[in-house]
Amino acid sequence: MLLTLGMNIPEDLFVTDGDGNRKIRLDKSTGDKIIAFVSEDCPVYMVETVIQVRQLADQKKDVVLIVAPLQQLSDKHLAMRRMVSSGNMLFIDNEKWRKNNLPKDI
Repeated sequence: MLLTLGMNIPEDLFVTDGDGNRKIRLDKSTGDKIIAFVSEDCPVYMVETVIQVRQLADQKKDVVLIVAPLQQLSDKHLAMRRMVSSGNMLFIDNEKWRKNNLPKDI
């Protein structure tokens, strides 16, 4: 279980790739994990997340960046993946978990 900002992120939570083609359990992804909380209302956080993924890829770090959207996963969130040519970015796409665990304002 990942602990982030005092919240629990269960390892059996499913995440998806940017195309929505591949869903995997969080505990099945290898490497270290970083959670990025993003809002489609704040492009600065979205750009910063893309920059972070690019930097990790440039440094050849085996890190998975998990995007936790504050709203329901949307095309705006998924567009972040198209801005990254290399790097490992996955998205939490679980409305029940999001509504029960993420505060409206982080």
